[in-house]
Amino acid sequence: MKKLFFVIVALILMTTCVAYADDNPCKSSGLQSADASIMTVAGSYNRCLCGVELVPASADATLILYDHASAASGNELAKILAYTSDIPGGWPPGRGCIEVNNGIYADVTGTGAAYIVWYK
Repeated sequence: MKKLFFVIVALILMTTCVAYADDNPCKSSGLQSADASIMTVAGSYNRCLCGVELVPASADATLILYDHASAASGNELAKILAYTSDIPGGWPPGRGCIEVNNGIYADVTGTGAAYIVWYK
């Protein structure tokens, strides 16, 4: 039931991204469940973190997004906590943007945790 809820929330949030589209709409990382390089900046400008959603599974979860293309180091862009007894953590796209200079790297902890990152 919890997985179905997350899928429905994810679909709603992905359509929200389109609703706030501009010349450079936000993109989705897709559903992730492990540490990952989400975006590299190489030669780009005006890149930003648009939104993030973290859903815990059988344990509390933490997601740290770093301003780095390939490692869990550098400046923290965001730190999201989500508890098994609570609703998913994060914020949907369209509610502001955090500037990214080097890329986005996601470091997730928590058994079975899943997340989506929106960026442009």
